[in-house]
Amino acid sequence: MPSTLKNYKLLEQEDESVAVRRLQTGLKELGYFSGNVTSYFGSKTYDSVRKFQRAKGLTVTGKADIATQRLLFSLAPDAEDIEVIEKINWFNEAKNLFKIGTTAKIIDVTTGRSFTVKRTGGYNHADVEPISASDTATMKKMLGSWSWNRRPIIVVYNGRYLAASMNGMPHSFDKVSGNNFSGHFCIHFARLTTNNRMELMAVCVALEALKFDGCDVTIYSDSKYVVEAVNQRWVFGWEKKGFAGKKNPDLWMRFLRIYRRHNVRFVWVKGHADTVENNRCDQLAVAAANDKAHLSEDTGYEPEER
Repeated sequence: MPSTLKNYKLLEQEDESVAVRRLQTGLKELGYFSGNVTSYFGSKTYDSVRKFQRAKGLTVTGKADIATQRLLFSLAPDAEDIEVIEKINWFNEAKNLFKIGTTAKIIDVTTGRSFTVKRTGGYNHADVEPISASDTATMKKMLGSWSWNRRPIIVVYNGRYLAASMNGMPHSFDKVSGNNFSGHFCIHFARLTTNNRMELMAVCVALEALKFDGCDVTIYSDSKYVVEAVNQRWVFGWEKKGFAGKKNPDLWMRFLRIYRRHNVRFVWVKGHADTVENNRCDQLAVAAANDKAHLSEDTGYEPEER
């Protein structure tokens, strides 16, 4: 059965899209791909494409060109028709895709129940409301009781299936009348982060891993942002002023809570130089950043501009 998709685009390493997920699904169905199906074209996908190309007498490049995709989907046609769940960034795409005033279908991953919402506001996330009393009843049955706890959902919008999470607590303003829902609730999509946030978060996570209080700790870091903020005691002044006008207050407060439980000394080292341990940390950080299928979301990130 020939493929029904007409416009194939070249897929290669570091691509991330719905097309990559379909490619992986087809390769897995035919026994060439053994990893988890994601939307990211990494080394496993590259090796799998090469195996498929070699087995089928195609030019072996590791890139999924038009000829490769046409043959693949002629052998695994169902792979093109799967409902692909995308993970898209809120600020880069979701915010402008799911516009204020538009509606979307929400599928609860845990129960499979679905209902319809309207986006009524939100800057860092989508403020939404059930569009009818029936939708509110479905939501209440799904949750059991109103709750701030986040739960995984799929937002179906314009034929796309978007990974997200929601809380189930009515709060603040409401703009949809007659829906038996007093307020709105929040839907969160994936967000970005910054280098400074990750440098600071690394320190927090390292200190939080200590099992006993009162440890003598020396932290070596190539981040002057982190090291000088502590060694010059700037962060303690920021704390007294409630971090007014300062970036990353959530992480600095998290840092100070764990910092005060130990005896911590900071030493700055030059990055990308001859410090073996620091270079190894860089290698691990790059590897983790490239493993996009398993990256965690930095929920505290706020963009520079509003």
